[in-house]
Amino acid sequence: MVETDELRSTDLPAAAALLSRCHSGTAQWAGAESAVAHAQAAQQSIAASLPGALPVAARIQGELVGFLVAPMPVTPGARTANMALASHAAEPDVVREVYRALYMAVAGPLAQAGFLRHQVGVLVEPDSVVASWFQLGFGVDQIHGLQSLKTVTLSPNRVVETRRATADDLANLTDLAVELIKFHTRPPMFHSGRFLDHVTDPARDSYPADLLDRDQLRRDLESSIAGSTSAVFVADDGDRLSGFMQVQPDGRFRRTASIGQAVVAETERSTGIGTALLAAAVTWSAQQGFDRCSVGWTSTNPISDPFWRNRGFQPVRYRLAREIDPWAAGVSERDRSRPTT
Repeated sequence: MVETDELRSTDLPAAAALLSRCHSGTAQWAGAESAVAHAQAAQQSIAASLPGALPVAARIQGELVGFLVAPMPVTPGARTANMALASHAAEPDVVREVYRALYMAVAGPLAQAGFLRHQVGVLVEPDSVVASWFQLGFGVDQIHGLQSLKTVTLSPNRVVETRRATADDLANLTDLAVELIKFHTRPPMFHSGRFLDHVTDPARDSYPADLLDRDQLRRDLESSIAGSTSAVFVADDGDRLSGFMQVQPDGRFRRTASIGQAVVAETERSTGIGTALLAAAVTWSAQQGFDRCSVGWTSTNPISDPFWRNRGFQPVRYRLAREIDPWAAGVSERDRSRPTT
């Protein structure tokens, strides 16, 4: 029988060994290696995630068989708790039972604290881990794929002028970033993203544009443009920017560049601009010494999903998500506080 209690500091070596075993050999597509595939890196990652979190251990007859570090965000009004890829692990032969026990231990406290969207990062393989979370009510929200820079071949169907972005492009880049966020709120995505994380009334009859922090978007882009290890590429037809793509080091896989925001203006889609921007990002990544390129996309996105898959990106990681009914969470809390007779 699986029992849960607090993950203690004395558990860290065993937890790190378990995490590294679970990541070793499971993310080897295109030669990629998870950043926590080694025990020392795994222990550092777990230790760094503990402050302000809810750390839970799963044990069978006193032996550690799994753990989960659930963050308790401190941002006022935040409603999303994101359990990162390196914040959990379970012994393969008891994976289903362990994850059910671990999630049961954290789901209530998270909901009581107002975190009604629960997210967890998992590797695509082994599928027993994915299935365990599916059976707990989670579904695929984001897909992250990898592509080897040694084998990638891209053939834009037109000549597109691409270049590195400069500070002079920030106004146009911010407009495109806003367009991208608004696009994700359309069906079938209905995806608010981090910019709407503080919405407390989801029954709004119009897009809450006032909640978009344009200044923050601009600062993020400015940082990418100025960064020594990042780049932003733009498609420039001389009159205006028709798209851009960010790229920077990937924190989850070694020797891997990661594509961040990528957008093509709606009026310019399916004209080769996205492929041209990707070619520029891939060329830069290879010049920087990376072996692979990664990218994440919303699972329900009808444009991004075929675009990335058709250009050789193979899914290796999912971000799973579950939305908790706020009414049910409120009733549950009231029931727990009701006197018993």
